[in-house]
Amino acid sequence: MNDYVIVTDATCDLPAALAEQIGVDIIPMEFTMSGKVYKHYPDAHEMDFHTFYERTKNGEMSVTSQINGVTYDKYWELIL
Repeated sequence: MNDYVIVTDATCDLPAALAEQIGVDIIPMEFTMSGKVYKHYPDAHEMDFHTFYERTKNGEMSVTSQINGVTYDKYWELIL
């Protein structure tokens, strides 16, 4: 285990492969579209980028929020 951990949220826009290569942990952020909540991961496995931008181009709104305390605490419990 390292003496340190570099952590950011998904808004950092690091590609998943690069984040893994340099050892940066990324906490996914939530966004809501049409009443459904999705998590944004660097590899976009819940909703790919093409789908996201097509939906916004067609008039759907995306609402985001900060990572809540529970998600943040659960993350640290997993890595420590």
